[in-house]
Amino acid sequence: MTPEDFYRQSVLDAIIADTPEAFWRRTGERAQFVYGDSYAAVEADPALLPEQRLQKLYQERYFKMEHALITVGSETGMPGSAKLVGINQCYYAFAAKGRIGITQSYVPLSGDMPKPAAFRKQLAEMAEFERALRLPLDDEPIELVTPKSVMGILLHSPVGRRFNKDDQNLGTLGFFVAYKDYSGWAVQLALAEILAAYVPVEKREDRAAPLRKTASKTGTEE
Repeated sequence: MTPEDFYRQSVLDAIIADTPEAFWRRTGERAQFVYGDSYAAVEADPALLPEQRLQKLYQERYFKMEHALITVGSETGMPGSAKLVGINQCYYAFAAKGRIGITQSYVPLSGDMPKPAAFRKQLAEMAEFERALRLPLDDEPIELVTPKSVMGILLHSPVGRRFNKDDQNLGTLGFFVAYKDYSGWAVQLALAEILAAYVPVEKREDRAAPLRKTASKTGTEE
């Protein structure tokens, strides 16, 4: 096993140990809805020029996925906040549990790096937050401000680039961890791979013998 393979497996092991399976499963379901709902909203907007619909779709989808990350986390026991990672009134939805910290981002095609400026800014804010580890002044969950050994991006992309329903369906969704210099991905995990790594809980057969009622000599049941 190479060092890269070892690190990849250690990240996957930490995800399985520290985060609920329901978070990843419901994130996939919510992302499917967000992509379809966002496209329908932009397509039906009469105040948009045809040349601007794709740009508006990217913005619509991004903010709805921010909301989805926090909402799904709240529903599945994965604390989240939109207050902790950010600067100059630009904040990123952040969910965390155990050793895992997550923000989300969009790319036009699967596996691409997000736009360099925005991506580096987002990860720089994550790193700064991680270094500071200051306790919040309000009632943010303590889970969000404890050290994380894995800070990654929930990365999603559509099927294609054109503005039509088929191309703008959800194409890929996964968890990506960048190298420290943001030059590329150190770890790439597809959502299906994460879900497959959770060991299903086996349903145990109930072998307890049923109690039988017996009649006594007086005719009453015992």
